Amino acid sequence: MDITAKKNELVNWLLNLNDESKLKKIIALKSVLDKVIDDADVAVITRKEGQHAVVMGQDHYNSVMETLHLISSPKNAVHLAKSIAEFRASKAIERELLDDTEN
Repeated sequence: MDITAKKNELVNWLLNLNDESKLKKIIALKSVLDKVIDDADVAVITRKEGQHAVVMGQDHYNSVMETLHLISSPKNAVHLAKSIAEFRASKAIERELLDDTEN
């Protein structure tokens, strides 16, 4: 099923709910979305049929994707592991950040 069909299915589902039930479901969904964003957490949406879904805030998603990218290279993964070990052993060196706007 393509994305347009899924959107239409969701819209039809929402339109077929009675108003009180619809409002409760929307409030529950908003609560789940607020929690995953505020806590940088994930929520697993379980379904009776079909695969379950995972919901997370975009900042959390971006962080996960960047981490996956950084460790996708074995050489980079080794470098990161070494850096983390140095940090945990209090061997990290604090440096000032460079300002890109300065010439």
